[in-house]
Amino acid sequence: MADYQGFAQYYDDMMWDVNYDKWFAYLDGLIHDNGGAASILDCACGTCELTRRFKTAGYEVSGFDLSKDMLTQAQAKLRSMGLSIPLFCMDLRDFSVHHGVDALCCGCDGVNYLKELSDVERFFDRAYSALKPNGLLLFDVSSRYKLEKIIGEGCFSDVSEDYAYIWQNRLNKRRHVVTMELCFFVSEGELYRRFDETHVQRAHSVKELCLTLHEHGFCDIKTYEAFTMDEPGNKSERIQFVCRRR
Repeated sequence: MADYQGFAQYYDDMMWDVNYDKWFAYLDGLIHDNGGAASILDCACGTCELTRRFKTAGYEVSGFDLSKDMLTQAQAKLRSMGLSIPLFCMDLRDFSVHHGVDALCCGCDGVNYLKELSDVERFFDRAYSALKPNGLLLFDVSSRYKLEKIIGEGCFSDVSEDYAYIWQNRLNKRRHVVTMELCFFVSEGELYRRFDETHVQRAHSVKELCLTLHEHGFCDIKTYEAFTMDEPGNKSERIQFVCRRR
């Protein structure tokens, strides 16, 4: 699992091109199309961009993330907006709730950070326990095509007024794992401070995820090319899953 540390305070800046309004509207529509929900647990909530939108739309929402630094950024943001959302530091593989929820969401590659199929199984087990009967589980993944064919061996860089970074990826084809080495240079006066982070994601296949969901008590499993209602294709880059606790 990734524990965003120094990266956390720059995460929102680096995600400037993500249309969270569109992303929320898509998830909100999927929830309504599948019977609706009043309470939602946002898993791997990060800086709470989706979480806060659930809140302002009227859902009873709480969230958790493994990274204390991401939660610190989230709490500062929520305070500045006058929002109060319960946030917890928990692991996707080992989390619990006091009361069952109607829906459980995990967006923005959260499941890709589960590096082994056994980790995915633990997440599905915990999700099953957290959901009320017939509750909804929604999550997305960066597809195997995207991680292995598009960014698997890529090198990316960017320079802004406050920081610069170099992002180098290494692909292990046998394990379907991409290791992302990030090197940041943060402006501090006339000097730059360097810090490094490593993030690892697994390129899960749709077939293995659907089979694992079924084995762990989920039914009515649907997959879409993200932000559409279309079936995912061989070159779909993000896959959205919607299923129900049996």
